[in-house]
Amino acid sequence: MDHHHRQIMEKTCVISAMDNNLHTMKAYLLNAAHKQGMSHDTKVTALADGAKNYWSVLSAITPECETLECILDRFHIAQKFQQVKNALGEAFTTSLESTKWLIPLDFVVGGKLV
Repeated sequence: MDHHHRQIMEKTCVISAMDNNLHTMKAYLLNAAHKQGMSHDTKVTALADGAKNYWSVLSAITPECETLECILDRFHIAQKFQQVKNALGEAFTTSLESTKWLIPLDFVVGGKLV
């Protein structure tokens, strides 16, 4: 995608079921990123679901790109807010519901609200 298009024009998917501490998955991701044109000058933004293994796999490309920004997707932000709402009860439901959509994605890095 770019600033003028709202459609993914090309993609590369990677997957591995190997039980080798994610080494194969990291290698596949690195190869896919290079196939898509990643270089040491590339600024990478990754949208993720917050799983710890995902952040670990993404870290493999850090030495090969200029920057890596990991962003928790909005669906999982909403899930985190639901957990807080459940813990706090009905008194905070309205304020939490309206607040979750005001958080810029820039403040969600590495699966953690910062």
